[in-house]
Amino acid sequence: MTANRHQPYKCRGVNIARAIQAQKLLARKVVTRDLGGEVRRVAGVDVSYPCEKKALACLVVYDLELGRATEASCALCEVRVPYIPGLLAFRELKPMLMAVREAGSFDAIIVNGCGVNHPRRLGLASHLGIVAGVRSIGVTKRSLIKEGILEERSGYVVRVVDGEAVEAILRAKTGGRLVVGVGHGFSLETAVSVVRELLGWRRFPLPLAEAHMLSSKMARLLRAEASLADRKSDLHLSNSPLM
Repeated sequence: MTANRHQPYKCRGVNIARAIQAQKLLARKVVTRDLGGEVRRVAGVDVSYPCEKKALACLVVYDLELGRATEASCALCEVRVPYIPGLLAFRELKPMLMAVREAGSFDAIIVNGCGVNHPRRLGLASHLGIVAGVRSIGVTKRSLIKEGILEERSGYVVRVVDGEAVEAILRAKTGGRLVVGVGHGFSLETAVSVVRELLGWRRFPLPLAEAHMLSSKMARLLRAEASLADRKSDLHLSNSPLM
């Protein structure tokens, strides 16, 4: 974003300087080692936009032992923050947290967003993990990190920045590239293992793919309902004796 000289750190009410400072402070709380505990129930959460001012987050819990989704929750709220590169959490964190609170218990959550593989080491997955107090993993199609060196590992490539492995790049069974970053409470190796176990024949891990399909479907239904309501309103006005 190009800042203008009258409001160098604001974008539609968002104080970008303060948001960046908040990311830097929260990044200190991120844990990039395995916090332990079973990883059986893994959630995926995705956000869709049924209209410009509304955000819809859908969360699906997938049980690895049962091999199927066992629970879903959705949350709809107003969205007041525009998309700003590197600050996605300030737009999508609120509906995600609402969906998390509506859901039952789960062991970890996967987000379509960056984790520590972020310019300030606090992408959406890390931000959600810290605020919600849950282990988290971020997956994306592309990386926000360009520096560092790439090293071959067992079946995937790791990007190392300043001596730290910040993300893994692997191939989904569909052939597409998938970038995996630690959100919070996992080592990169464990995060990759969890993602691989959940990939199936989808581009994204199963709970995230299911959450995306659900949020897209619900957003379409909400748009259709709004359109129908508008048509009924127009019809009512056209039949008014004052018309």
